[in-house]
Amino acid sequence: MITSLSVTIVVNNFVSRSGMKGEHGLSLLIDIEQDNQKRKILWDTGQTAEILLFNLHSLNVKIPEISSVILSHGHYDHTGGLLELLDRSGGDVEVLASPFAWDNRFNNSQDLKEIGAQLTPDNIFSHGGVYRAIDGPFQILEKLVVSGPIPKIEPCETNHTFLRSSGSGLTLDKFEDDMALVVDLGVQGIFIVTGCCHSGIINTIRHCMKITGNNTIKGVLGGLHLINADSQRLMKTLDFLKDIDCDFVAPIHCSGFEATCFLRRELGDAVKFPGAGETFRII
Repeated sequence: MITSLSVTIVVNNFVSRSGMKGEHGLSLLIDIEQDNQKRKILWDTGQTAEILLFNLHSLNVKIPEISSVILSHGHYDHTGGLLELLDRSGGDVEVLASPFAWDNRFNNSQDLKEIGAQLTPDNIFSHGGVYRAIDGPFQILEKLVVSGPIPKIEPCETNHTFLRSSGSGLTLDKFEDDMALVVDLGVQGIFIVTGCCHSGIINTIRHCMKITGNNTIKGVLGGLHLINADSQRLMKTLDFLKDIDCDFVAPIHCSGFEATCFLRRELGDAVKFPGAGETFRII
């Protein structure tokens, strides 16, 4: 039984606490207690080790206490601090990521830009980490599940600008590596952590409902990637969030300032706008 759960924003595009630094990236620290056992899990590692390690130090987090690192997907702004973190961890940190996270990746929204992680599983091993490939829903602890790949069903959440390399050149990125973290809190609902949500928040929430069997949503925290969303997608997202009626939604990182303000205007105080250094105490 989960008796305590909190999430601290370690890296984000902006800060909420004095003494923290911001960058275009994401990292979240999950503190969870279950059956009198406490664990610290790091969700993504930001864009640079400099900011990640500085902010962990500012938060008084001891790196050897981090037992697992989960990479939401293979983009540079979510993986950049990993190797130096492993160097300082003392070894044997489990790194969970999709086997599709390691290819060369590109953003073609304006000019073609390399945005891949520039990592391989061998890099993780050579820096003392233990790599676990996640190709389906994976239970870390009872009621704490990594989603695995998220089915792309909702038409308005289709990717048009991100590419990946393949044997035949560049192809549209299907984001097989994009994952969420979901905690099933029973009658309170499920709490969902996202990375960039490249699969779309509607697809992500529906998948998390399916794998947990729980259709009540307590909250969502993470990137929603609505930064360039058109009006159709914003309205579809708004209607969906109204329907699920969750306690809170905290869009950060790639969610987009205008999109977040739109959701806040329509949904009120349920929409939060937290920066690095802020902690959400879920239970």
